[in-house]
Amino acid sequence: MEYGPTVSGEGGSYNLVTNVIKLSQENPDTFFHELAHKAHSTFENLKPVQDPEQETVAQLSACVLAKLYGYDATTFSWNYIASYAEEKSPEAVGRICMRVLSKVQKVITLILETHEGKEDVINA
Repeated sequence: MEYGPTVSGEGGSYNLVTNVIKLSQENPDTFFHELAHKAHSTFENLKPVQDPEQETVAQLSACVLAKLYGYDATTFSWNYIASYAEEKSPEAVGRICMRVLSKVQKVITLILETHEGKEDVINA
């Protein structure tokens, strides 16, 4: 993991080629989001662009991790996912979340197993 300015000024990024998370801010939600991208990349070939489903997997996973660690990311997560949904309605946000739920489960499981020392996805 690296700290410093990101290419487009975003809070963080995950580089598929170098397998490195880069953060430009100290925000647990941003870290969880980028960690989720990294975990997701271990079982699926990710597109090197802002893909709605990939972003939903990352942010929904980040929201769950934030809750587990005592942070509230629900409002931010809803707004973030809504920005990638077909429309901004609760139904559209719900549909895209339901579509990726099994991937979110895999991401969360992988990260929690890593935390327990069973795998090392952070340094993989």
